[in-house]
Amino acid sequence: MAGVYEELESEEASSLDQNQPISVSTHLAPIYQAITEKHGDIAENCLFKCKCFTTTIVEGICAAVRDLQAMHFHSLQEHHLESLNLVATDAENLNLKVDWLRIRLDELTEALHLTSQQNNLQNDLTDKTKLAELMKNALDSKLAKMLNLQYDIHALESEMETIGVATKNLKSTLTDVKSKFVCFRNKTDGWFVIELLILLIYILLR
Repeated sequence: MAGVYEELESEEASSLDQNQPISVSTHLAPIYQAITEKHGDIAENCLFKCKCFTTTIVEGICAAVRDLQAMHFHSLQEHHLESLNLVATDAENLNLKVDWLRIRLDELTEALHLTSQQNNLQNDLTDKTKLAELMKNALDSKLAKMLNLQYDIHALESEMETIGVATKNLKSTLTDVKSKFVCFRNKTDGWFVIELLILLIYILLR
């Protein structure tokens, strides 16, 4: 029992040695090396005193970077960023130096929102363009009907004007005929009286 305890105690003492470099999984080692070369030791101020716990959180950061590198922006979804943001938040809470990752995630989040907004605006534009085309076709149809109606109106107005002239001429002719008829009747009545007087004179002279 004492040997097991001493072994654990020895491992704990080793884990508290902050000068011991973090050893990450082989498949994440190249990414961790690149991060360290660019941003320094991101775990130097980690709140964890145990190297194994620190290694776990650092490997989470490396995995997040790997996922970002492997993912094309067009395939990036909001749930991907939510998962990566959780990793970054955990690292920030443990005092890891991941401001560079936070900046990148914020940029991607904004870009994703802008892309979504752009897609929505593009869809709205497409819908409005289709609606405008339909309205233009409807307006063109109405204008064509209006032009046809205007043509019919002008034709009717011209026909009415012709009928009006004909009616005026007919009235004038009718008035002239009536006048001539009256004159003729008056003349006829006068000759009848004269003939009657001649007949009476003839009778008296006999």
